Amino acid sequence: EYDLLLERYVLAVFYFSTAVSETCSPEHHTHCKNTKKNSWFHDQHWMSQRSVCSWRGVDCHSDGDSVQRLSLKNNGLNGNLPGELALLSRCESIDLGRNKLKGTIPSALAKMEYLYGLFLGDNALTGTIPDEFWAAEQLQELYVGTNQLSGKVPDLPTTCNLQALGLEENLFTGQIPDSLWTNPPLRTLYLDGNSLTGRLPNHVFFCG
Repeated sequence: EYDLLLERYVLAVFYFSTAVSETCSPEHHTHCKNTKKNSWFHDQHWMSQRSVCSWRGVDCHSDGDSVQRLSLKNNGLNGNLPGELALLSRCESIDLGRNKLKGTIPSALAKMEYLYGLFLGDNALTGTIPDEFWAAEQLQELYVGTNQLSGKVPDLPTTCNLQALGLEENLFTGQIPDSLWTNPPLRTLYLDGNSLTGRLPNHVFFCG
């Protein structure tokens, strides 16, 4: 029961971090009050007394109420991603693409033991991708394309099990590391729209 309360708390933190936006600020308008509105397009059952498994975009494991997937793509999310999401200990996939999320990617998400897919493309995220993500052995898909992320693309460690990596349309610079071409699990790679340098090896032009 403690875990269920913890997950409800985590999702509440996530909701209030990404669903509430200012509509009017006295700094810019002399005849208004500080008012708030919900920026989400759909938030059925969120913050209700119902099981979190009935909340829009939340899927749970069949053996109980623990969160398995969080999917709120193109739902008007606004604000910063809270690191508390990492406390969804059995969550396998988080898809928050095509929203208006800003700030940095919390490094704590890379430590989620069962997280195999993280989809944060088409937002306004800044900063670098935390080093912890490249060492996260459980992570198989990482999509962060079309943001404002920067830095260099590091060499992938031999323990990296990424099968799909989307870094397109960001502000990455520097040399493309050879490990992107030699890492056996990696099958899908998007790098376009950055300021990267280096040569593509001949074998990437052949399919077979």
